[in-house]
Amino acid sequence: MKIKPEHREYIKIAIMGTGNAATWPIYKQAGLSYQRWLWDVLHSANIGSWLNSNIYSYANDANIETILRSILGSEPGEEKNNGNNR
Repeated sequence: MKIKPEHREYIKIAIMGTGNAATWPIYKQAGLSYQRWLWDVLHSANIGSWLNSNIYSYANDANIETILRSILGSEPGEEKNNGNNR
């Protein structure tokens, strides 16, 4: 992963502190995408300025989304759909 381990940990702590990590079923029921949920959870952590100062100087949105998936998990059922048996 391109994002530094200490930055991943900061993002993880911020996300888990929001209480929004368990809201995926609500998004799914509303017909919203998993990607939208990932970014909304990140946004709810209110670390946008920190991301701009610490992450975007060396990483991009794709790198951040990879970190979000590593913290929050892949979309439920995604492993079955792509043939990857983890």
